[in-house]
Amino acid sequence: MLEYVHLEGEPFPSQVELLHRLFAGNNNLKFEPGTNASYTNLGYTVLGAVVEVIAG
Repeated sequence: MLEYVHLEGEPFPSQVELLHRLFAGNNNLKFEPGTNASYTNLGYTVLGAVVEVIAG
């Protein structure tokens, strides 16, 4: 899970920056592929980044 804290007065990072932070620090699997499943909202973050890039 992405840990994020926004300090007052600092600009919000873009969705793309949030994805970079997430993937840069998260290289470990929770379990071996095919042995379990876990729900995530990561798809919504990716969708937000796509919309952000297309919309400019």
